[in-house]
Amino acid sequence: MISSGDVWQRQAAQLRPRLHVGSLIEMELEIRTTTKTREEAQTIAREAVSRRMCACAHIDEIESFYTWEGQMETGTEYRLTLKSTDAVFPRVADLIRELHSYDEPAIYCFSIDDGSRSYLKWIDDNSR
Repeated sequence: MISSGDVWQRQAAQLRPRLHVGSLIEMELEIRTTTKTREEAQTIAREAVSRRMCACAHIDEIESFYTWEGQMETGTEYRLTLKSTDAVFPRVADLIRELHSYDEPAIYCFSIDDGSRSYLKWIDDNSR
C-alpha cells in the first residue's frame, strides 16, 4: 500500500530536482537589487546574462520609500531580478557592486524551493 507521504515525495521529486556538486546540493535563486535608472538595471542584466552568471533577468519599475542619511526619501526605482544559483551568487553580488551607482546597493536573494524540473534545470544550465 502506498502512503500519502510516498505520493507527496514522488510528486516533490518531479517538481524539485537537485544537482549534486560534490557533496553539496545546488540551489536556484532569485537575486534582486534596485537601481536609479532603467539603463543601469539593463547594464547589470546584460552583463550578468552575457557572462552566463544568470539564466535571465527581469526589470520592473517600482515606487520606493526609504530612509537615507536620516531623511525619508521616495522615488521611482527599477527592481532587477536575476535567476541564478547559490554557487554563482557571490560573483553576481560582486558584479552588482562593480556596476551599481548607489553607495549601498540592495543585494539579496530568495531560494526557489519548488518549480518545474525543466525550468530549474534551464536556470542551472545557464548559470555558471
